[in-house]
Amino acid sequence: MKRIMIVDDSTVMRKNLRSILTQAGYEVIAEAVNGEEAYQTYVRLLPDLVTMDVTMPIMNGLEAVKKIRADYADACIIVISAFDQRSMLFEALEHGAKHYIIKPITADKLLNVVEKVLAAESTSEPMPSANPDQPVSISNRNGMFVVAIPQKLSAEGLQPIKSALQGLLFIKPLHIAFDFNEAPFLEQSILAELTEIIKTIRQAEGVVQLIARSQELQVSLTQHFSGITITYE
Repeated sequence: MKRIMIVDDSTVMRKNLRSILTQAGYEVIAEAVNGEEAYQTYVRLLPDLVTMDVTMPIMNGLEAVKKIRADYADACIIVISAFDQRSMLFEALEHGAKHYIIKPITADKLLNVVEKVLAAESTSEPMPSANPDQPVSISNRNGMFVVAIPQKLSAEGLQPIKSALQGLLFIKPLHIAFDFNEAPFLEQSILAELTEIIKTIRQAEGVVQLIARSQELQVSLTQHFSGITITYE
């Protein structure tokens, strides 16, 4: 039975989360009302998973994610917050949160994310990730999520983007830009993966933009992708 810690300053929210999780067969081993208490409790109990609210007194959820992950690199944290705080959610992902959920919380939404995250953690093979020397980074520019693609990236290294998209697709309006920086070309395997990612975004009525600074890549992207804005920032 997986052991879960709930972190939220709302008594009602903690009660709701506990009810959903326990009825689904999970063991809620602790609750915390702020980020500092969450860190201290994590150190003491080492839960399998943490649900972390973003807005809390004393220490918010984003700072708690950073602090826990700094000392426990394998910590499994799902961040929960309101729609208008989604920029903080992406920052939490950049600092190691595994996934996030935007309120309002439903049992199906919560359990779906918890099951996916725990399944990925328990698989015999680790989830593919970007090269640690050149990680995929995601930033928020006034509501547009910009994904910086490092030049030395394998198709498997795009997995963090796919994981992030699972939590993004219900954001309306959704605007995502892929920034290829100075990359002169993309491997066919990466182009194929990006094609599927972009297809998923567009099916969710999202807008996709491509940013390339290399003339060779600009031509290649124009030929490969139709109906997508390509800029040269």
